[in-house]
Amino acid sequence: CTLLHLPDIIFLDEPTTGVDPLSRQDFWRIIHNLVRERKITILLTTSYMDEAERCHRIALMHEGKILLEERPENISNLEEIFIEKITGQKPKIIDIVKKRDEDKSLMIVCKGVSKLFGSFKAVDKVDLKVEKGEILGLLGPNGAGKTTLIKMMCGLLEPSEGKISILGYDVQKERAKIWNVIGYMSQKFSLYKDLTVLENMKFYAGIYGVKDYNFKEILERLELLEMGDRLVKDLPFGIRQRLALACALLHKPPILFLDEPTSGVDPVARRNFWEIIYQVSRQEGTTVIVSTHYMDEAENCDRLGLMNRGRLIALGTPEEIKKESEKFSGSLLQIKTPYFYKAFELISKEFSEISIYGNKIFIRTFEIENAKEKIKNLFESQKLLSFEIEQILIPLQEAFVDFIKREEALNV
Repeated sequence: CTLLHLPDIIFLDEPTTGVDPLSRQDFWRIIHNLVRERKITILLTTSYMDEAERCHRIALMHEGKILLEERPENISNLEEIFIEKITGQKPKIIDIVKKRDEDKSLMIVCKGVSKLFGSFKAVDKVDLKVEKGEILGLLGPNGAGKTTLIKMMCGLLEPSEGKISILGYDVQKERAKIWNVIGYMSQKFSLYKDLTVLENMKFYAGIYGVKDYNFKEILERLELLEMGDRLVKDLPFGIRQRLALACALLHKPPILFLDEPTSGVDPVARRNFWEIIYQVSRQEGTTVIVSTHYMDEAENCDRLGLMNRGRLIALGTPEEIKKESEKFSGSLLQIKTPYFYKAFELISKEFSEISIYGNKIFIRTFEIENAKEKIKNLFESQKLLSFEIEQILIPLQEAFVDFIKREEALNV
């Protein structure tokens, strides 16, 4: 609809919030085609750092002021610079300590789990095991079945086929026992906006049967102590999400389910949120299942489960997922040149697996050296003498898209 009258300038206000990486890649392909072919000017806002890196220029804003204006390639770590500019301090490094291996007791076991809504199969024969203290990330396109699977594991939906056990309890037969040992933060906002922070926490403590609770302790831990008397409706979104997490943790559950907990949250709030997740996982041994569309968050997980059309199509550490992607889609070449549009036009005629990130061109190939030589000769024949070609590590987003495309091709 925005393009119906063929505008010269387009304003896009967080157009991809809550949108999965595959759909976002399609969206950005359209954006770059419009810029390249019709020379349209686009002003876009986003909370995704990987999206900001696709732009030609970025401006970091906070409280109505532009704090920094620069080209993405001139910034080494965009998220850290963003946090430093807003807080005035270098961001705390999240200590990604590996999960302790001494306790491998199974907390969650799914065997052949399916869920049908009429003739539609939302979840299709999922097998999954999750250990104590593990952080498992669930990724997948919108409608892949992530939320449905989480709701079945929480006992909120009954499986059509298969079995799920939580701490040895049968989800279908012992739901009441399961609800005492899990914390659940839903995709939709679950707090009462007309209650204060403390009133919400007392309400949830009552639901969980928690008595004589030291609310000050958890409020301090989540940096909410000064917010106790404020109405939830008056809080910034990131603070509300922290409060929702605090309510899910009140009864100190050994298993925590988080369904897209940071969607639409700025990088500062997301960093704070993940510090808490690591604390409960590493220090308290809490098992965490989290669904997310943020690839930088997915990198923080111990393992990732990639879902598509209800099926679990990949399961492994982020590094294992990337290496597997490289096996069936090839390595990644990055090309930088000031003659970007001419370079893209030349390369797109010779290579099929090509994508754009800002002023960078990505190519997937199984023959790295041959591809480098071919591009070099191609550029030099057209007098494009200023360029850089290098092999880089495959970003998780590229691996994500690879698996989805392969799965779709296998099921044509």
